[in-house]
Amino acid sequence: MHTYMTSCIAVVALATLIVFTRCAKSYANDEDAMARRIVIVTGTESSRPEKKVAELLSKRILKRSAVTVTQAKEEATLPDADATFVLGTFASNGLAKRLAQKLAAAPPMLPNSDKMHPEGFVVKSGRVDGRNFVVIAGTDVRGLMYGTGWALRAMTYLPNGVVVPTMDVTDEPAFSLRGGRATGPNSRAHEYGNLRPQTAEEREEIMDDLLLEGANCLGEDPDIMHADYGMLAFIEVKLNRFQQGYPGGLPKEWQADDKHAATLVCPSVPEARQALLDSYDAMFSEMKPYDFFVSKSGDPGGCRCERCMPWGGTYIKLLHDVADLLHKHLPDAKVLTTNQELSNEGHQALLDYLNTHDASWLYALHYGPGSNEMRDFLRGPVNPRYFEYEGFGYIGNHLKYLHHQLPPTTHITLFPDISHWIKGQYEVPDPNFALGAVYDRRAWNARPRAYYAAAQETLHYAAGIIFYTEGMHDDFNKWLWFRLLWNPNQSAEALTEEYCRYWFGPAAAPEVARAIFIAEETMSGPVVGQAGFAQAVDLLRSAGKKIPENLLRTDWRWRVMMAKALTDRYVQLALEHGEDLKQEAARHLATADEAPRAAIEKALDALDEQLETAEMTAIRDEAAQRGEESNAVVGYRDPACFLVDRYDLAEVGWWQKTLQEALDSNSEVRMRNTARMILRYEDPGEGGYYDNLGWPKVSEHLVMGQRKWRFRSVFGPARHSHYNMAYGYKDREAVALEYEELDPTAEYVLRIAVGARFLTEKEQTRDLTEGLAVDGVVFSDSIPMAAQDVNYFEFDIPQELTQDGSIRVQFLPLTGEPPATTASEIWLMKKENMPWTVDSE
Repeated sequence: MHTYMTSCIAVVALATLIVFTRCAKSYANDEDAMARRIVIVTGTESSRPEKKVAELLSKRILKRSAVTVTQAKEEATLPDADATFVLGTFASNGLAKRLAQKLAAAPPMLPNSDKMHPEGFVVKSGRVDGRNFVVIAGTDVRGLMYGTGWALRAMTYLPNGVVVPTMDVTDEPAFSLRGGRATGPNSRAHEYGNLRPQTAEEREEIMDDLLLEGANCLGEDPDIMHADYGMLAFIEVKLNRFQQGYPGGLPKEWQADDKHAATLVCPSVPEARQALLDSYDAMFSEMKPYDFFVSKSGDPGGCRCERCMPWGGTYIKLLHDVADLLHKHLPDAKVLTTNQELSNEGHQALLDYLNTHDASWLYALHYGPGSNEMRDFLRGPVNPRYFEYEGFGYIGNHLKYLHHQLPPTTHITLFPDISHWIKGQYEVPDPNFALGAVYDRRAWNARPRAYYAAAQETLHYAAGIIFYTEGMHDDFNKWLWFRLLWNPNQSAEALTEEYCRYWFGPAAAPEVARAIFIAEETMSGPVVGQAGFAQAVDLLRSAGKKIPENLLRTDWRWRVMMAKALTDRYVQLALEHGEDLKQEAARHLATADEAPRAAIEKALDALDEQLETAEMTAIRDEAAQRGEESNAVVGYRDPACFLVDRYDLAEVGWWQKTLQEALDSNSEVRMRNTARMILRYEDPGEGGYYDNLGWPKVSEHLVMGQRKWRFRSVFGPARHSHYNMAYGYKDREAVALEYEELDPTAEYVLRIAVGARFLTEKEQTRDLTEGLAVDGVVFSDSIPMAAQDVNYFEFDIPQELTQDGSIRVQFLPLTGEPPATTASEIWLMKKENMPWTVDSE
């Protein structure tokens, strides 16, 4: 039935789009045909959520057009109007039911049944008894919300009136769970964006947007969600953490073996486990009636002590006990568990437990970042079994098998990360480093094709989703997922067009939609030479002139997209200009062996040109202006336009700093060495190896430690490789590299670049050190981990360690809580072939 309905809806939608365009053109010149007086009619038996929907319809129309909206009851004499909207469920509004019958609008029904489809709706327009009606009738109160959202998207909003096209649609959602959070600006935007506080009304409007788009479950107060909206609510916890804290602080002997040890409990300590269970019992006895209880197995969470490993087995047993306590107090609450950060063994232990015990207490396994055994992201080594036949690839192949490994009473729900464009579950392949440096992970990233593809591969196995979000920057992605949950057969192009038409109007929609697809394409690959950056700016500028003033006045989405596109273009110009300066400087440095001082002086002169051109300044100012406007409208803007000129994007600042230090040394030996360092920085010489240990590259020699992208801005002179590192906590995760096929007759030198920019600000105030060992031989126990810089160290490797053709380089955690290891770059070089050296004398 749903496939047939989808086809019908698609035909209606296409016809409606044609009507929209025609109406907008003709109605704009025929003011008498516009709906200026609107009446919204609720039923005598309308519930509080139904009245809330009527209020929402009124607010959204009034925000977009200068019309008159009057509320009325079905039994009253209705005032004159150009359009009369009758809202209610088929059970609560008799007028809606009668009009639906007269207009031949039947509710969506389950096949071979007399039962209406849950959360379904009918929207039908027509003229009855000389009056223009639009009936929005839900099979229940949620369906009424979704029908209202459909009607709002169908209309065209002019400054002094609303074009109400012919409406005739019957629809229902394809998935039962459609959840997420209504989040405001993210932490980075607050830190650097100088945001004004959002009002309570603005925060509520963000939540209402999600409901009108199709959500039915939000991470909000259940009293509000149930009573005001008739919706569902979820709560999320990290299972082995005292949710209300532990009086006096967590005893050290109870602390988990984890980098967040101070707040996480080791459940293998009997007293700690019982105290944890008692705290949950007390919490549940007073907890509001949430519909879903979501427990996280990691990110962060867990315990890796010997008694708790594999953590998946210990975790699921603890969750079962917690679920029993929950159901004692809230028997109808559904339990979801993530399987994040579980090793292959831990994941199997979780599945074994569920398949050997009654698993009816667990509603769903919640599949999200760090759940996929075909990726090492957030979890460690992959599982080779899923690579024997990879199917369509890593996104869906493991999930396909997991679907069959769960007991029949346990569903799969998805926990997709829709927020992070880098270092995320569905991260951009081959991201450009400069863009990552400027925006970090939390920046506007509309990704219609990427998330559409992910949804098409994963939704086949799921009952629905509760997405992961960290701000307003993923607004488009929320729309895309919710609209796909309503109808997964819609195309990415149609959904993007729908988004743009509603928010920006039919005239501007095509250009904004094209800019969105171009912006997604330019997230990957090199920045220099990509024509898409300038194209996106031109398209959005043109679209901005076509957005009606009544929409533009309250718009923040176009403004944020415009600021992002302009900042992208600024980055491109900065890289191109910087590359020109470096090429000229490199030409002089190539003569440093003969005349080192003169070469460096000429190189510095070449680099001493203004880094920001007049064109770049104008672009940055325009981006800042769009940011000022979006901040005024909604209290949100991306801070990138305020930061972009502070980054050493082209590494020109690092060249200048390094060359000036060499010049100031008055040592010609150092000057020559520095020139070679600049020109041949990554070159390990013949027979050597160079590894950039952090994001976005993957080191072939790194065998232990995770790639880390710094989550805070790093300003001032720096190479790109200084922004990231491999890192690890404690001995079991300490950074380690292995090299094979070494020349047993050669002498080798190991060079490391070390810093600690990934640590918290509190940790960065300490004097942190780490050690270094090669094949178990300790070379140093006091390598400083500089908080705001990267330093270089070189060690001669005794030939007896390399005679067998292999070595293991191991960093040793010494200081910090917990002890950490880190390295940004590693060179293993034959001593006779080193292009440059740390010791310049």
